[in-house]
Amino acid sequence: MQIFVHGLIRRAGDAFRKIIYAIQDAAKRIQEVSAASEEMSASSQQVTASLHNMKSIAYAAFSNTESVAAASEEQLATMEEIPSAVNALNCLK
Repeated sequence: MQIFVHGLIRRAGDAFRKIIYAIQDAAKRIQEVSAASEEMSASSQQVTASLHNMKSIAYAAFSNTESVAAASEEQLATMEEIPSAVNALNCLK
């Protein structure tokens, strides 16, 4: 009977060691998943910051394009006034 009990105790000890190993392995894997999640979060924050930067650049480019268009229209209007100014000057001769 004592040998039987000793065998049961040994098997219970082995089973508990396996359980402890499985728990440690699961904890290690959870830590790895957590680290990977943190890396992904940091990467997504970088992507978001880059997109905001691109948005700012696009708005600045649009604003500059509008300024160039307005300056071009003003220059065209001035060029269209030149012939009538020339005619006016010719009449003064």
